[in-house]
Amino acid sequence: MDCGTSMVKYILFIFNTIVSIIGILGIVYGVLILKSVGTIEVNGVQGFPPQALMPIILISLCSIVVFISFLGCCGAIRESVCMTMSYAVFLLILLILQLTLVVLMFTQKDKIQNAMGNVIEQAWESDSAQEGDIFDAIQKSMHCCGSNSALDYINKGKLLPSSCCSGSCLNPTNYYPGCRGK
Repeated sequence: MDCGTSMVKYILFIFNTIVSIIGILGIVYGVLILKSVGTIEVNGVQGFPPQALMPIILISLCSIVVFISFLGCCGAIRESVCMTMSYAVFLLILLILQLTLVVLMFTQKDKIQNAMGNVIEQAWESDSAQEGDIFDAIQKSMHCCGSNSALDYINKGKLLPSSCCSGSCLNPTNYYPGCRGK
């Protein structure tokens, strides 16, 4: 093995080790976010609120990145053609998926925003939202109030829950903005 090949092998190993560490940190960060979002209980069923989707996606993507970089590390150090080719194929697939996702998010931005707004609307309209289960958890984690604003509670003749305000709910300047916009 000549010096150039050996140098490429070690550069690939170091690069993939750094990517693995970043992926592991991403997983830890996603778990911490997921823990801060917490779970909610609705009708006796424990689950995650809608805003927990992003940390779950982050954990999944970072796990895939760690696996792919592991293939790259092992393929480089062991000089395994099979592992290195698997690494290259997975990187190509990941690149295509990322480009597709970026293009879809750019071209379908309005539809994505409407879909997320509809999730908030459905949570607001549900029976358990009136009891304060789902929507209270959403308001606490997103620091928002009502579907569109605090007026949603006032129009229904209800008192604002403490999750709608920073500090005292007696002062209207302490009200959080609506959850749909946020």
